[in-house]
Order: sequence, then C-alpha cells, then structure tokens
Amino acid sequence: MAPFNQQKVIEDYTELQRRVSVGAYTERSAEDFLNGTYPEDGIEESIDNLTELAASQGLEFTWRSDSWSLEPMSEETRAARRVAEYNHAIDTRNAIAAENREKPWLPGEEF
Repeated sequence: MAPFNQQKVIEDYTELQRRVSVGAYTERSAEDFLNGTYPEDGIEESIDNLTELAASQGLEFTWRSDSWSLEPMSEETRAARRVAEYNHAIDTRNAIAAENREKPWLPGEEF
C-alpha cells in the first residue's frame, strides 16, 4: 500500500465533495443502503473510502470556512464509530441467525 499522503487525500475528498455539491453524482438508493452497494459512478463510495482511510490514521474530515481539512478524530466521532461497528456486528449476527446454516456459537452445535 502507498504511504498516506494527507494533501492528496484532502484534494481528492474536496473534488468529490464538489461533485456532490453541484449534484454531479448518483445518490445511493434505499436498496443500495440495504445491500451495501453503491451506484456505478463511485462518488459516494470514494468518499466513504477516503473517510475510512483517514479514520485508519486517527483523522477526520472537517469543513473550515472555505475548505476541507484533516484533523485528529474527536472523541465524539470515535464513540460514534464504536457504536456503528457494534451495530454492524449485531446486524451481521442477526442475519446469520435468520439463515438456515450452522451456528457454532449455539450450545449443542458441533464445529
């Protein structure tokens, strides 16, 4: 993986947000959200990927007056991300529980 280039990440994020601001993108549908997919133009997916890349470095995008910047992630954002990760794990477990397949964590199930 290439080293983290903060300036390039900010430039890419700024351009993607510009496209969103002028409506030059396809918005995710409710079906996309439910399926974890994105429209083919890739704008929202790219924004999400850059957000995750920044988060992996302990950073978050912040709008300051007239431009985007990367700043250390706030405790509020860290807490929200932990809740989202927990909820995703629960949703995944619930989806598995609804399926007709082995559930090794249940008593009486063999591995």
